[in-house]
Amino acid sequence: MDVLDKVWISVYYFVEFVEKEGGEWTWRHIGNGQANVTFVLISKTTTYVELCDKVRGVLGVDSRLNDIKMANVVPGMSNILVPLMKIDCDNSVKWYLSVYREVPLCVTLLTKNIEEYEENDGLKKTKNMLLLYHMVTY
Repeated sequence: MDVLDKVWISVYYFVEFVEKEGGEWTWRHIGNGQANVTFVLISKTTTYVELCDKVRGVLGVDSRLNDIKMANVVPGMSNILVPLMKIDCDNSVKWYLSVYREVPLCVTLLTKNIEEYEENDGLKKTKNMLLLYHMVTY
C-alpha cells in the first residue's frame, strides 16, 4: 500500500467532551490533568474493526477487559446542543475519513466489569475518555 493511501491520526487520551455555560462544547482533561498523545498511521480504507483494533493496540487496551465506543463532533455544531455522531460501522468510518478529516474523534474506554454511573446531572458517564484527532494528509 502506497503511503499516499494512508493518513496520520493523533491519539489524545484522558480527555472528556463537556458542555460549558451557554451551550458551547469543549474538551476537558481528566485523570492526570494533562493530555497524553501518540500517533498512528492508518489506511484511508480502514474499516471499523481495523480502526478499533488499531486504537486498542496503540493504547494497550485489553479487549477482554475493555470496550471502546467512538464518536465525533459534527463540524460546525460545537456551539449547538447536538449529540456526538457515533462511529459504529464501516460507513461511518468512511464518512469520517473522507469528509471530515479535521474533526476530533472521541473514543470512550469502557471497563467491562464496571458499569456506567450517573452523576447529579443525570448523564451517564464512563471511566475514561479518549480523543483521536485526524490530521489532514493529501
